[in-house]
Amino acid sequence: GVGSGGTHAAAAAGGRDSGTGGGAGAAEAPRSRSEERGPGKEAKGREEPRQASELAGRLRSVREAAAALPDPDPRQHAAVVLLGQAGAGKTALLGALLRVAGTWDRRAFEKFLKEQREASSSGAVPATRIERLAAEGRRFTLLDPPGQKRCVAQAWAAMAQADLAVLVVAAPTGELEAGLAKGGQTREHAALAKSAGVENLVVAINKMDSGGGSDGEAKWSNLRYEEVRSELWAALRGVGFHDDQVTFVPISATTSDNLGGEEDEECEACAGWYSGGTLLEILEMAPLPARASGDPLRVSILGREKKGNAMIVSCRVEQGEMEAGAALNLVPGGSECGVQSLEVSGKEVRRALPGELVQARLLGGQPAPGQALCGTEEPLRSAAKFKAQIRLVDLADDQPVVTQGFRCMLHIHQATEECEVTKLIEAVDPRSKKKEAAPKIVRAPMVALCILTLCSGHEVPVEPGAGRFARFSLRTDGGTVAIGKVVELPKSK
Repeated sequence: GVGSGGTHAAAAAGGRDSGTGGGAGAAEAPRSRSEERGPGKEAKGREEPRQASELAGRLRSVREAAAALPDPDPRQHAAVVLLGQAGAGKTALLGALLRVAGTWDRRAFEKFLKEQREASSSGAVPATRIERLAAEGRRFTLLDPPGQKRCVAQAWAAMAQADLAVLVVAAPTGELEAGLAKGGQTREHAALAKSAGVENLVVAINKMDSGGGSDGEAKWSNLRYEEVRSELWAALRGVGFHDDQVTFVPISATTSDNLGGEEDEECEACAGWYSGGTLLEILEMAPLPARASGDPLRVSILGREKKGNAMIVSCRVEQGEMEAGAALNLVPGGSECGVQSLEVSGKEVRRALPGELVQARLLGGQPAPGQALCGTEEPLRSAAKFKAQIRLVDLADDQPVVTQGFRCMLHIHQATEECEVTKLIEAVDPRSKKKEAAPKIVRAPMVALCILTLCSGHEVPVEPGAGRFARFSLRTDGGTVAIGKVVELPKSK
């Protein structure tokens, strides 16, 4: 009867769970498809379509509400990273630029200087400082990472967000040479900026009011300015910058001479031998990377923070347009999420254009730095192994010879992973133009084609080409070993 059948089923189920059978000859009830999948998988199978439907409904409401929101400020946005040897004066330059541009009043500037003195005396390594500055023709985000050698990873993360770089060097004799020496940060920062995708470099020759050239201690010396330019040109060409990609400008962050703004339309100190414009004028006129709103959406994740019950994600729109109410994919992983709201420069907007730094509130996603967002129609790939072209650079304290099996740290956009050179395919020596197939070793300044494999097995967002998801640097504790780009990914399964 019904009772007997129920008893048999219960006995059979008890036998499966506990390992004790229902006795010889006991009939085991047949297992349904849902039992074979397991209750968790069945519930998950029902839950996913429901969640997707709920997300789509919420995003429709967001799009309707966002239609009334404004577009971002029509002025071009440029992210500018300040680079250079510790002590060159780049943080003082940050404060001086904000003051002469009218962003800070004198009280705010003096507070900033006091904070810098206290931080310097404490010996603590500061976090990357981010400030905004508005000029007549452009909006700027200024990024000031620490300049110490042990903080190169922080500097790379800032470079990977930047459109332009200001390399700050100190004019006095001895300070410039220290930055250009092997292991110095001036040359390494320039190489990393080029590798990160910065195509235009402004060299701010600071402390011109201190003298220190071969003509004695003359201040604002044209001779010293030309000496510095000459020494830097060799280093900058050596890391890949062309003449039309570099602009030199003499400045003093301490006195604000030749920075621009209302207080200094013309530099009287360098009148007669310099006519190239103030630093702010140069930044307003510098070419920016080509930006196409119609390209597939690519967004790099920079950071995240909890505000109340919401997770706010800091990100940069690398290409395409990011819109409130859009459905996106998180890479790696492929999970779907949606854009609930967007803020640019503290103002809520309906869309963010290429090059914008954005604060985004997301629905259904918890991305972390090193991940990326993309559109659902043209997804971004991720990989733990790829073919790459690397150019070895002579920047590390103890320059290693790279062989198959060589391990180092890979820095690509905001991701950092240990990697291994698992295969050397070919190498070219740029001095002799000699090409070697399957080389046993490669060393600076050779260019090599190789296979890189991430040691953790974790995938990172990558995309062959010249964009931010292709460019990377390879470093050891001693310094930068190579700069490179992803040229090919494994075939999709």
